[in-house]
Amino acid sequence: MKKRTKMWCSSPVTRSLSRKTAALGSIASLLLLPEIAAGASTTLRQTIMSELRYDTNASIAAEGQQGGDDFTLLLAPGFQAINQRDKLAITANYRPTGYFYFQNPDLNTISHAAALSADYNISAQSSMRIEDRFTYTRESLESTMTGFQNERNAIMTNSVNLSFTTQLTQRTGMSLSASDYILNFEDPIAVDSRNDSGSIGLNYQATPETQLNGSYNFSYAHYDLPGGTSSNQTTHSLNAGFSTRFRETATLLLSAGAVYADAASSGDGFFDWLAAAEVRKTWPKYSANLNYERQTTSSSGVTDQLTLNDSISAGLSHDISQNLSVSIFGGFTRNHTKPDNTLDTKSFTAGASSNWQMREWLSFGVGFSHFKQESDGPLGEDIERDHIFLNVNMTTYEGRL
Repeated sequence: MKKRTKMWCSSPVTRSLSRKTAALGSIASLLLLPEIAAGASTTLRQTIMSELRYDTNASIAAEGQQGGDDFTLLLAPGFQAINQRDKLAITANYRPTGYFYFQNPDLNTISHAAALSADYNISAQSSMRIEDRFTYTRESLESTMTGFQNERNAIMTNSVNLSFTTQLTQRTGMSLSASDYILNFEDPIAVDSRNDSGSIGLNYQATPETQLNGSYNFSYAHYDLPGGTSSNQTTHSLNAGFSTRFRETATLLLSAGAVYADAASSGDGFFDWLAAAEVRKTWPKYSANLNYERQTTSSSGVTDQLTLNDSISAGLSHDISQNLSVSIFGGFTRNHTKPDNTLDTKSFTAGASSNWQMREWLSFGVGFSHFKQESDGPLGEDIERDHIFLNVNMTTYEGRL
């Protein structure tokens, strides 16, 4: 039986998002056109990244399935344009990445990443930003950013974000934001989703070193399930925390909060907790960081339930010389759903890399990374991958119009 393929353009959610994105872009263009027409400086930059990678699980096969290693050549030209005036900066980026496999050419593919943003300084106290980001890839670790690995599958994401910040008093600031995020899979049995969210935040500069902050967040998620059915979920969350600096070389950030969500399956609501902690420290030639975060996140195409993401990460970097640096990192992530624990995966990452800035326009990198995912629920797969890579990054053109 021939496998049915989803047509993204036929989805009501996708059509709605396309209309909103187009409308938002048109409105922004009309508002910003007088600023652009008045004359601006435009910077163009072209880069290219090439990488030779050894992948121990090139097909992203689950444990027990037939997979295999392979060498992959990555070619990624990048294009950037920045149009800037006194109060307005418009930035456009586009980077396609070609994956060319030596032994499995049927896996060859091209991913795409594009972004368009506008930053506008309304006054000395207020500013706003609008941004649209698009990705197309077959790597879920690149698109969903949740630490959850799906098997190879075409994935499209698009997000539209609008934010506004203002200084209410000398010590008090406020921020407002709204976003629309869509996550679509080509696989007909995957769960597509769209999330509309908004937030309001306040911050207070208690001392020159310490800032207090709090926020309220609202989100509405719509899920397109296999078989043509759908479900919705609403969440409300409150967070409070602070950040402080110690002797200009160390920073501590702490926050905690609660989230209330309705259960898509039963219609009942439930509470859970949120938290974040980060420590950063710098020395003359070293820098280190340690992070923990518990947040609600995307279900990565496997369920319509609320997904909680717990992550711990740490990193250490060392500048051997002005142009040569090395770094190591490690992390642990758990994704699990509520109220039913249908998804419960744990993933482990570790690696090291080195970068040599040979010239201002030329750099070389080398490193390795390890990823292992274990699934304790009925959803998700046990997957393990190792990468060893060597890359070259070049700025082939940079100039002004």
